[in-house]
Amino acid sequence: MNYKKILSTAIVTAICATAYFWPAAQIPDIASTPTQPARESESLPDVALPAPAAASPEDAGPLTISAEAAPAVPRVADFSKIAAFNDWAQTWQAADAAGREAMRADGVRMATERRPEMKALIVKSPRMALDHAVPRVILQDLPDEIVAQLERPVSATGNLNVYRGRPQGPVPDGTELTLRYFETTAGKSYKARVSDELETLNSTKAVALRGVAIDREFAVASNGVRQLEKGERIPETAQVEALCPVSGIVTPEPAPQEPVADETPTVQIGERIIRLCNGTHVRVLEEEYKAMIMASGNAGAGFFKDTHPGTSAEAIYQMEKGGLRT
Repeated sequence: MNYKKILSTAIVTAICATAYFWPAAQIPDIASTPTQPARESESLPDVALPAPAAASPEDAGPLTISAEAAPAVPRVADFSKIAAFNDWAQTWQAADAAGREAMRADGVRMATERRPEMKALIVKSPRMALDHAVPRVILQDLPDEIVAQLERPVSATGNLNVYRGRPQGPVPDGTELTLRYFETTAGKSYKARVSDELETLNSTKAVALRGVAIDREFAVASNGVRQLEKGERIPETAQVEALCPVSGIVTPEPAPQEPVADETPTVQIGERIIRLCNGTHVRVLEEEYKAMIMASGNAGAGFFKDTHPGTSAEAIYQMEKGGLRT
């Protein structure tokens, strides 16, 4: 019995000693084991911004933009290239046929160099972009290969969809918290860039907007009523309305390609071209448009109200098939 007791004690002692002196490297230290880093997609979830046609802006929730999804800060346009082409265009306008042909190659090159700068200007300063757009009286005579590189005039009726985001945490530089999309009745879609006058404008249906665009970047003028320039020719395909919406007086029908003169004031609102009986009526329509914009909102007006007796000014904002293509 004593022999068995001594043997048992020796075995237990050996086991305890083995466990005590076993190398520490064989036992993993949980506290010192590096944890697996979280995947980037887990730490920075990306939430796609809503497309303008996907849902009503009023139903859209707060927009969340991760650091990766934040757009680049809009760059400053090289204004020297914009000014250089505009100077060239003025010289072109005054040149004869032979002089214009000699200037043609330079015009293509300068227009191509100007295009990305003008696009950057539309994004950063839409009002300045409108101020330095090529006048229509010059644009109408330029060669097609030059016109293709320039900003495109836009005058259309459609829905302005405004999405206002609420920042969650720090906002990266260049993040746009308000997105505006203009969807025309003709099926075109633009990213609307507005000046201060239209900053508070909410989503508005059946509104006439005008301005200039390069690709989808659209510099929106503060007033949708555009008075045609003196010397600007009305396109042959345009349907000109002879009834002055202010006075109700029927104006003379213009001849095809007839240039606009001081005696024939004409405006463009959306897709419509309207001849007025008096140049002062341009201001009347501009003020009426301004009042409409101020009244616009989730339940505001989206078109002209018929405030002139005996007229149908409200019809100005209704799309007519076969109107002027912009």
